[in-house]
Amino acid sequence: SLRAAIGCHDVIATMNLAHTIKGAAGNVGALRVALSAARLEQQGATGPAGRLGDRFLELDRHLVEFERAIGM
Repeated sequence: SLRAAIGCHDVIATMNLAHTIKGAAGNVGALRVALSAARLEQQGATGPAGRLGDRFLELDRHLVEFERAIGM
């Protein structure tokens, strides 16, 4: 749903989902994921919205790295 929110340029939904991911990632020690989610959330707050896709790709990359690290 984060990908859909970004695709629809729904900045509020993007920020809310990024905030949720940031907290969940922090709780499990996925610090790079949490930091990337925080950057995505901040990008939504400060703009430009066109950069949300770039921040999403960063988040996705760190999520894949975390999954590999824990053997998923």
